[in-house]
Amino acid sequence: MIFKQISAIAMIFYCLFSVNNVTAEEPGEFSGKTYFEYFRPDNSFKEVEKFRFTRYYFTYDKNISDNLAIRYRLDADRKTDDKMRPFLKHAYISWANLITDAKIYIGMQQTPNWSSYSEKYWGHRNVEKSIQDLHKLGSSADLGIGLVGKFSDRLGYHLLLANGTGFSKPENDNYKKTSALLWFSPGNNLIGTVYADFEPKSPDYSNSTISFFGGIDTDLIMGGAEYFIRNNGNPAEGNVTGLSLFATLKNSNGNIFVRYDISDLSDIVADNNLKYIILGYEYVVDESLKIIPNVRNKKTGNADSKSEIHINFEFKF
Repeated sequence: MIFKQISAIAMIFYCLFSVNNVTAEEPGEFSGKTYFEYFRPDNSFKEVEKFRFTRYYFTYDKNISDNLAIRYRLDADRKTDDKMRPFLKHAYISWANLITDAKIYIGMQQTPNWSSYSEKYWGHRNVEKSIQDLHKLGSSADLGIGLVGKFSDRLGYHLLLANGTGFSKPENDNYKKTSALLWFSPGNNLIGTVYADFEPKSPDYSNSTISFFGGIDTDLIMGGAEYFIRNNGNPAEGNVTGLSLFATLKNSNGNIFVRYDISDLSDIVADNNLKYIILGYEYVVDESLKIIPNVRNKKTGNADSKSEIHINFEFKF
């Protein structure tokens, strides 16, 4: 079954590339990015030391005309059986200039939540997910119709009406998720965002999220702070809150970075606070290869803290 899915997706890419050659149109662009790591756990937790792939992206982008463009992106990650499996992450067409200073996105596309700003200013997705992504408070891609635009060079927006089930699951109810992000730039090196979403889950309750982010990016430092509140309408789940602080000190050959997260994973469960610290160095060999040794420490509630050593790699074309 998996082989058939891979073959079908490969055939799509082959046909797209073949059409470009036959019609002599300007070809699209293929790109790929891989996250790979060496992982050494705290021996007291009896985990396994290993090498492993953590993510792989393979993307095709093409401008159809001055106003239309398409993207197809394959992703792959590990599930509970630890096998890498490919899946469709993006499949959309964007339509520019139908609305002034805006693009309409139709299909499987990036969501407004953490993907565009907080993850970018964290800058080390090859090491760890951003805090909302880490706690699975939504999906980084979803199937729907989106609108991305700006009112000025310092104020813009991202709106999305989508299934709410993300890229890995089919729609399973008649409810849709509405999400919106407003960004503003008070200075050339500063950015701020306000994000909110709302999703009915049943006739009796709905889930909603609100988050705030502020970031800075200069020649010397990049960093930010993100705070979120997830209100789960189901009283059995409890609400989730979290704060993430992170900074990267830049230099010519590499970057030193640090991150501190504190989260309350459920306000109805005692001693369920998570504290998470990451400290690392990113050595940039060139644009195609990064090597990132880092140490991490996690502590949940009153349990013993857990330390890990990672050496992460990012290679791309």
